Amino acid sequence: MKQSFFNDVIYGAVREGKSSKQFRMAAQGWDDIFWYLLVVVSVVWFFASWKWALIPDAYALFTLIQRINSTRLANALDRIGR
Repeated sequence: MKQSFFNDVIYGAVREGKSSKQFRMAAQGWDDIFWYLLVVVSVVWFFASWKWALIPDAYALFTLIQRINSTRLANALDRIGR
């Protein structure tokens, strides 16, 4: 059976003794940063231009992806009882 990268990450988290609560806290932290960056993007867009707003926008996209992955990991750890 072929293992996916996501399954490898889940098994790694279990081996390291991580819990779903830790990943939920991390997801909340990424979410807080995401909303802060959206405000920064709006201000930069308003005062500078859309080209300059792409810089914090790229980081906001990164934080959104991290938040989604942290939530997925927390849900997966909940399913296996960790």
